[in-house]
Amino acid sequence: MTSVAERPTGEHRVEAPLRTRRSGVAWAALALVLSWSVPLLTHALRIDWVLPILLLVATASLLRSGRTALDRLVLAAGLLVGATCAAGLLLSVWPWHLEPVPVAGTAFSVLVVAALMLRRRPSLPTAFGLADIFVVGLWLLASVVPLWALRYTAPGWLLGRVAFGDDFSRHYMLFDAIRSLGGYVFLHRTSASSWVPPEHMAYPQGSHFLYALLENFVLSSSQATSTLDTFNHLVLFLIFTQVFLFLTVLWAIRWVAGIWLSGWAALPVLGAAATYLAFGDPMSLVPDAFVSQVPGLAVMVIGVALLARPVRRTREQLVLVGCLVIASSFVYYLFLPLVLISAFAWLIRYRRRLRQHRVALLITIVIAGAFVLVTPLLNMSVNTGAQLLLPGGASIVSRWLVVGIVVVPLAALFLRRVRRLPVWQLAGLQVGSAAAITLTLYGYQSVTIGHSIYYFEKVLLQLALVGLIAGGAPAVAVLSALRSGARPARVSWPRFVVAASATAACVLAALVVVEKPAPGLETNRGAFYLRDQRATPYAGDAVVQTLQHFPDNDGYLNMVFFYPLDGGSPTGWWTRAQQSYATLYIGTIQRNYYQAGWMYGWIHPANNPEMTPETLVRYLADQPEALVRYLAERRIRARIITEQPELIDQYQRLAREYPEAGLVVVDSRSWWQEPTDSRVRSRLW
Repeated sequence: MTSVAERPTGEHRVEAPLRTRRSGVAWAALALVLSWSVPLLTHALRIDWVLPILLLVATASLLRSGRTALDRLVLAAGLLVGATCAAGLLLSVWPWHLEPVPVAGTAFSVLVVAALMLRRRPSLPTAFGLADIFVVGLWLLASVVPLWALRYTAPGWLLGRVAFGDDFSRHYMLFDAIRSLGGYVFLHRTSASSWVPPEHMAYPQGSHFLYALLENFVLSSSQATSTLDTFNHLVLFLIFTQVFLFLTVLWAIRWVAGIWLSGWAALPVLGAAATYLAFGDPMSLVPDAFVSQVPGLAVMVIGVALLARPVRRTREQLVLVGCLVIASSFVYYLFLPLVLISAFAWLIRYRRRLRQHRVALLITIVIAGAFVLVTPLLNMSVNTGAQLLLPGGASIVSRWLVVGIVVVPLAALFLRRVRRLPVWQLAGLQVGSAAAITLTLYGYQSVTIGHSIYYFEKVLLQLALVGLIAGGAPAVAVLSALRSGARPARVSWPRFVVAASATAACVLAALVVVEKPAPGLETNRGAFYLRDQRATPYAGDAVVQTLQHFPDNDGYLNMVFFYPLDGGSPTGWWTRAQQSYATLYIGTIQRNYYQAGWMYGWIHPANNPEMTPETLVRYLADQPEALVRYLAERRIRARIITEQPELIDQYQRLAREYPEAGLVVVDSRSWWQEPTDSRVRSRLW
């Protein structure tokens, strides 16, 4: 029988867990209520753009890996990219599609359930060392270069940043189609067939899906209208993703090197890397309009860093790696082989630890493997060697700079102190694997067509970034000796190596600044970008003015023959090139890519240098059978828009001579504004 004195103690032992459980259930219920009430409130206030930020912070607060808040945020971003790409398969077919409130409410609810299952409360670390300050500070400095384009406010300026070729038009087409259809295009083929060509239906759409979802949050609406504003938003997404790429690379260098690259020792390595990012080859990514490659590189960088230095919590590592592998496949699976090789090497190196988590490992492999196969299987018809031989507009990557970047971590592996550490064993393997992929592709292209082309430049840039991530390897040999107290009595070689490493980093940074990576470039990539030397603001202005008068697709293809101030003669090569760009992007924004894409290729001076008004009208009058089939039994009806009197007279005469061409000539002199430099750029300050 229990005594009276014992009862309070016994009752306390029973009631404390009950109070804790009840408190936990109450907090969980409140969190679930907030998961839906907050999105409803932000949607009512039309500030849904705060929801992705809250989701990122909430996800980071539930992670327990990483020493600083910056670590948690970067890892959470990689996790969310992969999880969103996978969840996109469900969002594409459920009734609400990409509506901000259901998507955000469901995402927050999933986090609440995860917190309950893991018994975790939201928390973020407060630790922040000197090296972390260098990462953030140098990232902000490097980001000034890509963000410098935002100093202009003219409506067509952002379009002019990417209207140097035709690549961005196809990316916008997929972005617009996903918003309009409410999900991946390959899951809505019938509905998308009216403005998405069959060859683009299964193109890797992870980045386009992410941007379309973000656009809905920015606009607080899923009502998809194709306008110049939505086009410019996609350009902004690309620029800010470039900024995020800079952060991931600098963070990855710090993450992989760990404590061995702390304090002031981090400054020369991170400074050289930031210089390369801001003024080297990565700055060609935005002008080249690589909407998929930029986020693909960012995901690859996070994945490579995490697989070189894994987090301590094995199950959390498995979740992060699984999401990053999925993200790499959905966003841009050209970089998937390197991520898979890195994952396989990590599995082997840490096989003893993973034996204790066989079930979690098996579940991760099955789930991630199923999602990883989606995009490659959808593109089986193009997964051939011939695809790697296609031409394209990728900028030439500096060979010498890449060699200099890669030699540093590989040379450090000759030091015994470096080779002993698992992180550098894996990092060295990653650099070697990236080099092997690059050399293999170079050999294949050289044997097949006699020279390197397009995709080689992409994998070469991948090699450069992987080399940068492992760039802190020499610091291990130095700082590990200093930290362990093993200082030689006579020879101060650690100080010598520190000085040599700092000098080498400064030399690399100087080479980046003075390097001219391609013929015709008078300066480095960053300065080239800052000087707007690859922008076409007059073509952007022509698109703006035309869309103001013809905003919708009324069955006519608008062909704009304006005279840009930087085009030389009215019939010069650069003038005609900008006219073709304007025609392409007007049609793309009007959801008339079929006709605009075809005619862009036909009128571009690189493909048809001898085009005259007569040859153009004859082509429209006698359209080839292949073109009619491509346009689904439709014929192109062109509207010629020009402010040049001689062209107006010629096309009006030809319209009378060839009535079967269905040509309409518009004299734009009554509403055309002279495209002066001050108007097409409009400085913010």
